[in-house]
Amino acid sequence: MKSNLVGNFGFTLVELLVVIAIIGILSSVAVVNLNGVRIKAQLMSVEYDMSALRGAINSCYIDGKNLTARYSLPGCGGVCYCTINGSEALPVAGYPICEGSSTVWPDISENGFLYYPCEANQVLGSWEIFASNSNGETVCNQDGCVSASF
Repeated sequence: MKSNLVGNFGFTLVELLVVIAIIGILSSVAVVNLNGVRIKAQLMSVEYDMSALRGAINSCYIDGKNLTARYSLPGCGGVCYCTINGSEALPVAGYPICEGSSTVWPDISENGFLYYPCEANQVLGSWEIFASNSNGETVCNQDGCVSASF
């Protein structure tokens, strides 16, 4: 007995192209969603690194020490502070956060972030540290840290 299914062993070209198109659309949607997760993970990593400094920075103020920043600020011999005669100083990864501190500024560049000039008022005991990249920013002060994506 002969079967009528001779020659019907596979998929047609149109069926294969439709399946490939569907897989392509689904994978592009997944990649877009994963990119948003990556950006949020970077923000949270920087926020965690900077929020870990809060206790050490407050200890610096209790001890009467200013926050240290860039050592190579123009016109500065030795340790530079957050503001010197109106000049701006940026925190630099690996340098102590204040004189005599074993806590150093964390390296946030691995997440594409840069520090911006810190603002400090030792008399009021207030301070703010800013970090930003093209996807968001993190701001920390004596009360806590907040991240926002752009």
